[in-house]
Amino acid sequence: MIIAHLHDIGRLGEVDLLSGKLVDLAAVYGKGYNHAFESGVLLERMGYTREEIILPVQYHGVLNFEESLNQDFRFQKLSDKEKERVLFYGYVIRDTDRLANWSEKRVTGIKGCSEEHNPQYSRDYNTTDSLLQAVATGEICDSRLAQTYADAILRWISWADQMHFPSMKIQSNAAVHDLWDRYFEEIEVAWRQTPPQKRDAQKYAEVLTKSISAKNALMKRLNPFYEAPADENERIQAKIKALIELRQ
Repeated sequence: MIIAHLHDIGRLGEVDLLSGKLVDLAAVYGKGYNHAFESGVLLERMGYTREEIILPVQYHGVLNFEESLNQDFRFQKLSDKEKERVLFYGYVIRDTDRLANWSEKRVTGIKGCSEEHNPQYSRDYNTTDSLLQAVATGEICDSRLAQTYADAILRWISWADQMHFPSMKIQSNAAVHDLWDRYFEEIEVAWRQTPPQKRDAQKYAEVLTKSISAKNALMKRLNPFYEAPADENERIQAKIKALIELRQ
């Protein structure tokens, strides 16, 4: 319960406690701020010193969870049973965190999320190719490569491949499907807001085609029985044609 309730307490460093608004995230993260690590530090100051509590909290947000833990001397000196508990608690928090995040993001997309206020991101239909490729192949999306709001949504989508527990993976199907809808909406909005003289119709069509391919690959991994809608390509081509006409 301690881990579940307090694993994100370090996010207080991202908020102006007087106004309740997000602080300058570029300044915060530019100084190497890590909310998960800070959460562990705060828990220790509150008197929670067991590594079975601190380690899952401090590592719940890293890209390579087990690999990173294995490099920590605090984890290395634990008994096998203690290591099992650290891993179990960590995976529980990672999976439930993603489900909780998805519950809002699958409905609102980028709107209202911290990424919307982070100067790292901009509105552009030209999705970062390496992130699309990562989603297509089941690799981890490196947040440092994300540049657009659509990139941010791709990162959320990529969490599906990192879900640990089978029951959580099953629950992720519907959320991921909705997130793909938010992703396609985002790149369409970005296209519409791009000045006509700066639109690249060929690039836009390429992004849509690669996105459909990545979506189908991911959904197939989540559900071997998944079948893409028969008219999906036709609908995408019709959308491309309609949006290109806006350039005129």
